[in-house]
Amino acid sequence: MTTPWICRPRRVAPHLPFSPRSTGLVAAGLLVALALPLIAGCTYTGGQLLFLLGVGKGKLIEAKFTLTEEPILIFVDDPGERITWPGSFAHIGDALAQQLLEHKAAKKIIPTATLQRVRQSEPEFEKFSCRKIGEKTGATQVVWIEVLDFLVTQDVYDTGHAAFVTVTIKVIDVKWEEHGGRARLWPKSPEGTAVVASLNANEVLELKTHNAISRSLAQALGETVAKIFYEYRLGDFDKEEEQPG
Repeated sequence: MTTPWICRPRRVAPHLPFSPRSTGLVAAGLLVALALPLIAGCTYTGGQLLFLLGVGKGKLIEAKFTLTEEPILIFVDDPGERITWPGSFAHIGDALAQQLLEHKAAKKIIPTATLQRVRQSEPEFEKFSCRKIGEKTGATQVVWIEVLDFLVTQDVYDTGHAAFVTVTIKVIDVKWEEHGGRARLWPKSPEGTAVVASLNANEVLELKTHNAISRSLAQALGETVAKIFYEYRLGDFDKEEEQPG
């Protein structure tokens, strides 16, 4: 006798209310729900809210060049006499020095007053090379900032870039002969690396005076230039732009 074919029931795994993946999503949702009362009254996108909760990290940007631990001179050079506000020289140098020290990209920076003393005491100062100026001030390296364009005015003509400065950056080895290398340490290009900083019309109108505008512009430039010399991480919502160097 032929055995009749028997249809056995298919073994089905018990239904779980949440899979491991969905559990994770629910947990994230609960975190968002718990955070909402804390940020009531504010408007955030989903990504921004996750950022507030500590989710994600920005891209790591490496330093383009590592400065020496020995004394460094920041030398602002204006061969084309673009700077019309005299205090801007000191503002640029001081802003960059502050950023380098704050982010531990430099340990010793020659004070602006030392450079001024050398300038006043040396009749041939304007003929000195950048390396010679560094030597006279006791520096081992010089961060050479050459001004290409500069505008600081209380009168706003361009709403996009009401105040701006364009410079090139080079790093010079004062003791290059002793080190058996070349005078220009960075970058490879003899023209240097161009860096731009600007303020929009609203910022200029709020600052009002030449001195305040100059300081704010120098601060913006100092922050951008300093990032050449230390490692940093982009914010999650920062737009990645081409970095100097």
